Amino acid sequence: MRLILADLTESPDDGWISALKTTSHMWAEQNMPGIERIQRALEEEPSSYAVVVYQDPVEQLIGALLKGEDPDEALAEWQSFAGSLLELHERFLHRMSLGSRPLTRVGLEDLLDHVAKSTGLPLKLSTDTKPRVLTTAQDRDTEIYGMQLAAIHLLDLPGPKVLVDQLEVASVGAVEKPSRPDLITKFLTSRSRLIQDRAEYVKLRANNRDQKKELDRIKKENALLIPQLHRTQEELERALLEKRSLMAKIHEMRKGRDYRKTKIQQLERELEEQAGKLEWLRAVRDQHRSAARELRVEQKQSKTHLRTLEEQVETLGAELKSIKSSRSWRYTRVLRQVNGAADRV
Repeated sequence: MRLILADLTESPDDGWISALKTTSHMWAEQNMPGIERIQRALEEEPSSYAVVVYQDPVEQLIGALLKGEDPDEALAEWQSFAGSLLELHERFLHRMSLGSRPLTRVGLEDLLDHVAKSTGLPLKLSTDTKPRVLTTAQDRDTEIYGMQLAAIHLLDLPGPKVLVDQLEVASVGAVEKPSRPDLITKFLTSRSRLIQDRAEYVKLRANNRDQKKELDRIKKENALLIPQLHRTQEELERALLEKRSLMAKIHEMRKGRDYRKTKIQQLERELEEQAGKLEWLRAVRDQHRSAARELRVEQKQSKTHLRTLEEQVETLGAELKSIKSSRSWRYTRVLRQVNGAADRV
């Protein structure tokens, strides 16, 4: 026997499908968009058994209304779907099981028990299996309780109600439905929350307007400040350039100062050398002056001695002249000549 799992819910919830497939290797998951495909599969495989899972009528109508479909058209479409599904179940009564999408582990176990009894296969859900179950549309969004009430009202009409009852009888397990008072309470609670949210939205919108005004004011201030900032930036850049030029000049002046300082030190050393030479020259000069004074003294003494000698020469010359002019000098002339000749010999 081959087990066909036909999912007509179009839901992303596949936790229950994975849980069912772990119970037997004979499961064949089929993504069948219409009832005709299920009928053709049952006709082609006489030994097969189909488990058809459909979407809850209320949730199916809510989905159609949320898509913007007309309520009458959505209801007529569901009636056609439910009628075709019931006809298929009546035709293959012993070869198929009907059930809405299981939302709990208990619902999944009820569906599996019904299939096991109908097929005689030992199907049992593992105790370790914890199928992931998604919440219904009305539980996911608290703002569509009005849609849920409208869907229940449409399904309570005479024609659709008969189909709903027949579908519940043909389906596995009882589907727990919320009562109208509970839905009305939830709807009013949701509406009150919506009013509060709207008041909060109005408040936030007013705050947003105030913030927008403040933002516009800040933008205007920025529009005035930006040119000033540009001018300030230009002034700072000019000042920076001037500072750099001044620093370069200071650097050059420092280099010149260092050069002059070195030159001054060199001149001071030369001056010290010249001062030493000057002191030596002064000492030499003093020596020369002292020698000159001594020479002048000697010269004066020599002059005095010379005058004395000159006076003596004059005196002697006068005496010699007196002697030569004397009568005795003339008388001894011959004698002197003879003595002179003898000296020469």
